[in-house]
Amino acid sequence: MPRSSRSLTDTICVASITLLLGFAGGGCATTTAVKIDAAANASAADGYAYAISTRDPGKSSDARHNEVIGYVHTALNSRGMYEAPDPAKADVIIEVDYGEHPPQTKVTTVSQPVMVNPTSTMGGYPGSSYPGSSYPGSNIDPLTGLPRSSVVMVPTQRVTYTTEKYIRIRANENPKLKRRGDPPPQQVWAVEATLEDETTDFEAALPAMIDAAIEYIGQNTAGQVTVRVQVPSS
Repeated sequence: MPRSSRSLTDTICVASITLLLGFAGGGCATTTAVKIDAAANASAADGYAYAISTRDPGKSSDARHNEVIGYVHTALNSRGMYEAPDPAKADVIIEVDYGEHPPQTKVTTVSQPVMVNPTSTMGGYPGSSYPGSSYPGSNIDPLTGLPRSSVVMVPTQRVTYTTEKYIRIRANENPKLKRRGDPPPQQVWAVEATLEDETTDFEAALPAMIDAAIEYIGQNTAGQVTVRVQVPSS
């Protein structure tokens, strides 16, 4: 698989893998941000035939695990890779790790528009240049004789709870293809996708993370990059 690199400041719009899975999707009008960190080892033996290694065999009956592995198969196939009929003869062994980190609290200051209704026709609040008069700049409406309402921006604090979801996909050399005296198996490439939002729904975030990860399989990002990924409209 060809390897290349992308700039740390890259921001791209990625077509949705949900199209491959049979869901409807449009252009890039509705997008979400996904962070990507990818690396590739040019000295390692690469290949197109893969086998997925499950570290925890007990997960094979878990619905989430099966969904994740299904997305990974689709992602690898879209890059021209295929599952080896015999895992012992696969070019690379794919390891998959995924989950979510504990929720984090974020406090931000935002400005909220507030309608201010003066209680007196004598003015005396910000914006009244000539209190109690109808001269230009006064808070008194010269037509009605009533005080004008005004909108002021009031700073308020907003507390949110965000959860970071992640998926890591690694390709390692197949140790069963090594001969005696060969160096230990090396990592061929790795890509990590993370998505942070105000939900704890990993399954909802999974397609976007996979979409972003596909584009960086076998590439070097030289650090974390942010990509915009299309999400299907509800």
